[in-house]
Amino acid sequence: MGYLPSLSTCLKYGSTLFLSGFFLTAGLLYTYQCALIYPSSFPAGSRSDVATPDEYDLPYEALELHTPDGETLRAYMIPREEQGRPTVLFLHANAGNMGHRLPLAQVFYKKYACNIFMLSYRGYGLSTGVPNEKGIRIDAQTALDWLLNDARTKATRIVAYGQSIGGAVAVDLASRNGKSVSGARRESGESVCSKWRGKIARGKGNAGHARAGPS
Repeated sequence: MGYLPSLSTCLKYGSTLFLSGFFLTAGLLYTYQCALIYPSSFPAGSRSDVATPDEYDLPYEALELHTPDGETLRAYMIPREEQGRPTVLFLHANAGNMGHRLPLAQVFYKKYACNIFMLSYRGYGLSTGVPNEKGIRIDAQTALDWLLNDARTKATRIVAYGQSIGGAVAVDLASRNGKSVSGARRESGESVCSKWRGKIARGKGNAGHARAGPS
């Protein structure tokens, strides 16, 4: 009669296989957690194809911002001709890039007469680097610092507007910069409402109402 393993042997090897699978899965999740939280390559082409504001009949300047930790961020400044208009710092969601948010930027620019500043976080669009929480906070601060040093926007009301994960970035940015940021707006998933005009004009608000682009 052939050898039959004992129950204890089966349990021993079964436990070993289970633990091996568990730690392998945990290791993979840890290794790829940033890719899961920050799917910068979704939708397809997001790391290479970035729409430009002129496709939406918007004037713009294409910018490169250099972060303190050595990354290069791509950004758009969409300025109003009128002096002193409020400025929206647009912080996008965790998928796609700034180009996917241009339809909403067009609404803010044309309907509410705001300056718009948009960026693709590190590891998004054509920006360098790999996205992570600390890095995206640095990216948002770098964008704000640019606005606070530009002659057209440094004296305007600056409102941080965030979609999805960008909402948390907007609130964090406002909390760290005092009066430099007049308010933070977080997208709630509803459509843009008439109250936005009043909120943006006063530079106040903490709950957004608009959706555009991948989330």
